[in-house]
Amino acid sequence: MTETKEQHAVGVMAGPAAWATRITRFGYVANGVVYMLVGLLALDASLGARSPEVSREEALRAIVYEPFGRVILLVIALGLAGYSLGHILMAARDPEKDDWKGVASIVNRVAHAVNGLLHLSLALVAAQLGSGLGPTTSDGRTPADWTRELLSVRYGQALVVGMGLGFIGLALYQLYRAYTARFRKALTLAELSRSQDRWVTWTGRIGYTVRAIIYALMGIFLVRAAVTFNPEEARGLGQTLAVIASQDYGLYLLGAVSVGLFTFGVYVILAGRYRDFRL
Repeated sequence: MTETKEQHAVGVMAGPAAWATRITRFGYVANGVVYMLVGLLALDASLGARSPEVSREEALRAIVYEPFGRVILLVIALGLAGYSLGHILMAARDPEKDDWKGVASIVNRVAHAVNGLLHLSLALVAAQLGSGLGPTTSDGRTPADWTRELLSVRYGQALVVGMGLGFIGLALYQLYRAYTARFRKALTLAELSRSQDRWVTWTGRIGYTVRAIIYALMGIFLVRAAVTFNPEEARGLGQTLAVIASQDYGLYLLGAVSVGLFTFGVYVILAGRYRDFRL
């Protein structure tokens, strides 16, 4: 049977889309592994085995010293680049494939684009470490340094407040997704049993709840930095975990957060398997 022009056109379009989907799924696995590593390092910190200042970059640096660490880092770098590509493609995809409409669609596309760019920078860190071209220790730049630079420009204080409120808004949205399990709408779970479906749902709920707590704290710290004009108040993921650890019963709280971060990593891997990317 000869294929029609329409069938041939569909096949040509499906080829790149299928490859992009496979690359994106691999990227989700790599990103999930990084979150799981952060969770494990934070758990170590809660047991007093290391500093609680654990970031995703720190997790990547920890891999360098493991057997075949540089090879693993290069694989993770490729995966994170695929994750970045997937989100950039979702930001630019045909509006007919988008569940969101109007302003919500624009916000969703911007979020995909920002997510893609942020993970592209993380992929570059992994690639530098894996190739031996990057330092195996932090370059010393902290969120306080970036905040100080922003506060020094015109309207910088308002910009930092806006960023802080943005983090708080993102935290509220993450809580909403956790409470309503809205993230399930993007997943194809029909092939799973009821218990498997429930397990996927709860990994997402736990993971999004913990991320919401972290984003809310980061947002509050940014607002405080702007209001007090003190950039030292600004904190990233690692410094936020350190603040949690410094509270009463902080190591127990850090242990709970570490489990949540590890669980979110598991969810990201599952989402990579079951998400309908519509590329």
